[in-house]
Amino acid sequence: MMHHLARMLSRARELGVPTAELLSWTNKTPGEIGERITCRILAEADDIPPQDMINQITRRLASSRATGDDWDLVDKILSGDPEPETFKFWGDALETPSAEPQDPAMFPPKDWARAWRWSLVLPDAVFTQWQHAIAQVTARYGAPDPEALDCRSELPQTLTGQSAHTEEELAALSVLEAAELVARWRPDAASD
Repeated sequence: MMHHLARMLSRARELGVPTAELLSWTNKTPGEIGERITCRILAEADDIPPQDMINQITRRLASSRATGDDWDLVDKILSGDPEPETFKFWGDALETPSAEPQDPAMFPPKDWARAWRWSLVLPDAVFTQWQHAIAQVTARYGAPDPEALDCRSELPQTLTGQSAHTEEELAALSVLEAAELVARWRPDAASD
């Protein structure tokens, strides 16, 4: 279903729907899926201030891993030759690395693993405080794999794969109407 929503949003953009309106359709989509849709919309945008894109990545840095959508948005931001303070926003969002584990056999701290995964998509300038931590994780597990960015998000286990709307129902609507219908849907007691 998310694949079709992403395609509808791209098509809506082709039809001239402004980014602000696309975001208003999807801004209540919760969790990582909502964050990824926002990244996708912003990565294709040409009518949004760069700071909005930078802020989205800053929020996304709370996630344990980067995605292909994050990579596309970071690429879009970097293509605009951002001010160096952009990297400070992102570095601040990563915070300071936690202490090195006393036992080298222990798993690396979660914040180290998160920075290691994000090092795949963010410029090195973001990781000035993180070089040692990233080097330690890389020594243990190897460099982060860019193919990991092509993986789909893990979906909540409660999903059954059942759509709230049939394919026929959505096909009978215009792209905009279908996108609005999908964006408005919320689970209720009758949902599986």
